[in-house]
Amino acid sequence: MCKDKRQPGEAIVKSVLAEDNELNESELYKELGTLTKDAYVANPLNQFIFTVNGYYNMFRGMRYSQRKENLEKIPKDLPILVVSGQNDPVGEFGKGPEIVAETYRKTGIQDVTLKLFPEDRHEILNELDKEVVDQYLLNWIETRI
Repeated sequence: MCKDKRQPGEAIVKSVLAEDNELNESELYKELGTLTKDAYVANPLNQFIFTVNGYYNMFRGMRYSQRKENLEKIPKDLPILVVSGQNDPVGEFGKGPEIVAETYRKTGIQDVTLKLFPEDRHEILNELDKEVVDQYLLNWIETRI
């Protein structure tokens, strides 16, 4: 049991990024060049580890948002964009976002868009094609305002 919820959730990270898990370093960086990987790792802002409380609240929010009674509260005319990198192991390489989009559609939401960026992983706003991602997001928003 964790006594201090503010402590880093290193044990959680280690269990998620275990050697036998799909989320290991070779998967995360398999298409990155050495300079890009080194620059990413060298940036102290990329080395942040959630606290135990941060993980707790993230997972609690995910569970809450997917309860049927809460999904039904979403306005049916609210446009929803589900976006991810196709190579994101956290999203099971596109399977997770597809399930989320389909869940919203089954709830009766009229405008659900799923966009998977083919060569991107988890941090689509920081990928090599970030300008393409930014432009897509801007266009999606502008067509719905």
